Amino acid sequence: GCGECFSAVAGRTLPPPGPAGRVAIATVWDGGHGYACAIPLWCQGASRLASVVDDAELLILSPKVSEDCPNARYLQPARTIQAAQSYLHRHEGRLGRNSGQRGAFAVSNLLKVAFLSLGSTYELLLYADLDIDLMARPLDAATWRSGAEALLRSSALFVSLFDHASPVNGGLWLVRPRCDVFSQAVELLERGRWSAAEGFDGVGAPRSFLRSRMREVAGRLAAGSD
Repeated sequence: GCGECFSAVAGRTLPPPGPAGRVAIATVWDGGHGYACAIPLWCQGASRLASVVDDAELLILSPKVSEDCPNARYLQPARTIQAAQSYLHRHEGRLGRNSGQRGAFAVSNLLKVAFLSLGSTYELLLYADLDIDLMARPLDAATWRSGAEALLRSSALFVSLFDHASPVNGGLWLVRPRCDVFSQAVELLERGRWSAAEGFDGVGAPRSFLRSRMREVAGRLAAGSD
């Protein structure tokens, strides 16, 4: 849906739209050896978390199945892969050390955009990078319900924390997938411009944006997370 086409890996397609409440616990794996060793711990933590979340399943965007996480659903998005590759090609050498020199890493990061298209399948999607242990601090069902219900009651669509480089830690976040948000994001990858001076499509320098709107952004990101 939403203009994204997913191909099934090992025959497991997306489930049909179902009742409200379905949750995906998701990650991205490029299928290579670099992060393969992280899959067993991620899968163990994600599976334990899924056991305390009603109607939850594991979802991995990857070109192949890992034998260390056989119960996950594996999919590959077509449009987002092409959009990410186009974006990196247009901006080669201008996106910092985690782009041109580490192409697979950058493409995998940009593939996270595809999760935004899954609103007809999942009410909530919890994303965690492969190097995150989701059960390092065990979560009980009541705590999950409290946080999830607060988010669903709010106007927020996305919850994350700060990291050292930006107002959003892209390695761990919770989202209410929406087609309109996906469309904006993937179209930016397909046709958008970027420069350090003018930001995305000329909206302004990122540092200027953060200085002027940090409190507003922080408030919106935190909405529904308590």
